[in-house]
Amino acid sequence: MTKLVARSVAIGLGLAALSGSSLSAQAVPADAGPADTLTLLEVVTTALERGPELAAARAQVDAASAGRDQARAAWLPSLAGSGTLNRFEEPMIVAPIHAFDPANAPDFARTLTQGRLTMIWTVFDGGARRARVAGASARVQGSEAAAGSATMDAVLEALEAYLGVQGARDALAAQRTRAEEVEAELARATRLVGEGAAPRLEQLRAEAELEAVRAQGIGLDAARAVAEEELARIMGAPGAPIGSLALREVRADPIPHPLASAPLSVHPLVRQASGRVAAAEAIAREARSARLPRVTGTGGLTEYGAGTRDFTGEWQAGLQLDYPIFTGGARRARIDEMDAEVRRARAEAAAIEDQLARAVARARAAVEGADARTAALGSAVERFDELARVEALALAEGAGMQSDYLRALAALHAARVALADARRAEVATRARLARAQGWLYLEWIETQLEGER
Repeated sequence: MTKLVARSVAIGLGLAALSGSSLSAQAVPADAGPADTLTLLEVVTTALERGPELAAARAQVDAASAGRDQARAAWLPSLAGSGTLNRFEEPMIVAPIHAFDPANAPDFARTLTQGRLTMIWTVFDGGARRARVAGASARVQGSEAAAGSATMDAVLEALEAYLGVQGARDALAAQRTRAEEVEAELARATRLVGEGAAPRLEQLRAEAELEAVRAQGIGLDAARAVAEEELARIMGAPGAPIGSLALREVRADPIPHPLASAPLSVHPLVRQASGRVAAAEAIAREARSARLPRVTGTGGLTEYGAGTRDFTGEWQAGLQLDYPIFTGGARRARIDEMDAEVRRARAEAAAIEDQLARAVARARAAVEGADARTAALGSAVERFDELARVEALALAEGAGMQSDYLRALAALHAARVALADARRAEVATRARLARAQGWLYLEWIETQLEGER
């Protein structure tokens, strides 16, 4: 995996350095022997390394982890030190007097120094401290789940961009193939018309068909350029000529990996919603802790001095109890507010689970439809290919009609394009199903797609 990441990053960096071709250049022929082949796994890996949304999500995880550490620090006592230097207009007593002794007069001075070391620790707070730690931990869980969701979004975006480039290239290649076939028929018809062996109508029909094919191809090159630019942007190298790189064909594995049957509870959105519920419950517990008193322990060591005289030190320790007797209803209202937030968070979590269950059902239906469509179109391409071959032979023998041959060519072209689209739809629908189930990560790319292992 380390080598894969290194190669992916190297390809991403090298995209900007490629020269000699633009995004509007012709599609790379199958036998052109490109300098490099870009795989889906490399595209996804590079996108995950460079995505700004993912960087923001990871930073949020770090922030939440720091917040949890901050909350946990409340279990330990706090220790603080301070020092003062004061100059008085009149002499001031240097150290506190704890007893009256006429034989030992207290020291007075105009310049006094004082150093203090104070320790404070919450002995009891009604569970507020524990609730804050629990809430911070829940926020960490939620931020980690959000990062997982952002990762799946980035994977799906990269996969769809990759398939988009393949689709645009396939459409352009198919259109050129059809144009070449019609040009060949036009050349045949022109030759026969010139020899007087065919009516002028066949040449006119072939010319009209060729013009229609060329009209259908208008915009395909521009669409491919747009798709390649989008793929380059996702990889972090906008403006780089992707056209000089070949793309490895991606197909769905006919035998899905067991990950596809994972429980819905692993989905990042479900875990994120669970984190929000846990955080709301923790805040509600913290609000209810206000019904109990707060006990704080304090301790201190103070040193008193004046000028060059020796310092006098003393220590002190104590307990402090705080309890708001009357708050005008604010405490009760705060508890009611947090209880309502808990109910809202639970309802949202249930709604998310329902939405994901419906999304999974729709995605599974789409996968079944895509698989069936691919199988049907594969059979259709075989039959149209045979039909076009038979019509071509019949036309060459003078027993067929040119219009039938041109219709067979058009049907074969449409079936080929539809089959290529269906195969990509198989991959896309399975990826969306994995997204709905919460498994669309690099591991899914490696295990569910042929050619990526």
